[in-house]
Amino acid sequence: LAATVAISFSAYAAANLISIITADTNASNIGPSVVADFNSMRTEMQTVANYTGLNLKEVLIQGKSTTPANLTKQLEAIQVTPDDVIVFYYSGHGFRTESKNPSPWPNLYFSLTDEGVEYEYIMHKLLDKNPRFVITITDICNSFWPDNHPPKMVPRGIKVPVNQEKVRANIK
Repeated sequence: LAATVAISFSAYAAANLISIITADTNASNIGPSVVADFNSMRTEMQTVANYTGLNLKEVLIQGKSTTPANLTKQLEAIQVTPDDVIVFYYSGHGFRTESKNPSPWPNLYFSLTDEGVEYEYIMHKLLDKNPRFVITITDICNSFWPDNHPPKMVPRGIKVPVNQEKVRANIK
């Protein structure tokens, strides 16, 4: 029994908490609160890692590195095992357009490049990595921008089909 417990603990201890904290600290009107969000979330993830025994792996994106290209690059580079937990957090501006209906999810707005990224894109990129658990959080507005003048969407036209079996397995 003692050997089984040691093996189980060891396998659990090898799992990672992959914390992806993205904060558009250059965002107009809300920059200082976004900085506070970034710092608070980073502290919280360190606390979670400490309490759970998960190895904390941080991906921190703020300031001039807060671009859709960098976020996409970082998401692609993340190495995930089936025992890992991923927490994604974005603080900044957000928006949606009338043509986005019926989707309830906002777009993340990146002020340095005047571009947006669909929240669904991020969710599916992370789910496709098949971790044990994924949490995605955005602290952004979900207000409408006119269809004729929204920010450019990056990446464009990606429609990811929902794989129900993957979703079911990830929730388990």
